[in-house]
Amino acid sequence: MTKPALPPLGSAERDEIETIYDRLFDGGYDVRIDYFESGWVTALHRHGLPGSSISARERGATALEAVRAMWERYQQDPALNRVRADPALQARRSDSYFFLDNGTVMIRRGIGDSPWLIRWIPDQKAGLVWPPATITSREADFPTDDGVAGVLRWVLRQPWAEKSAA
Repeated sequence: MTKPALPPLGSAERDEIETIYDRLFDGGYDVRIDYFESGWVTALHRHGLPGSSISARERGATALEAVRAMWERYQQDPALNRVRADPALQARRSDSYFFLDNGTVMIRRGIGDSPWLIRWIPDQKAGLVWPPATITSREADFPTDDGVAGVLRWVLRQPWAEKSAA
């Protein structure tokens, strides 16, 4: 069975997922969304904590249901919603999106001790599903000294992003 894909970019469902993601980021968390076994799973990861520290997990039949469940839990759980993101971190948030022939690459700068993040979002028309790749600078040896441009050059040499930028 092929893993289902997230709702397409630009759809109302995808926009809602991204809105909730941004709210949770502003609340001090990164959100991981993945399809596991027979359902979607979302996990909250506190900014600035080492390793794979997960603060909460929720499941849903669809990606949107899983993200909504996480948002409801965040709103109701004081242990989660009392966390405040560092204002300096919020001010320096810098996601860069690059649209390639067969998908989209999101690059987020590492701030302080937090790693850089690359998220690969394949184009559904290319026959791929999301999310096959979320990579941090701690997991892969990609250059960050030249900023976003250096990371993008590294990305373009990867097999999953071989096609040239659109």
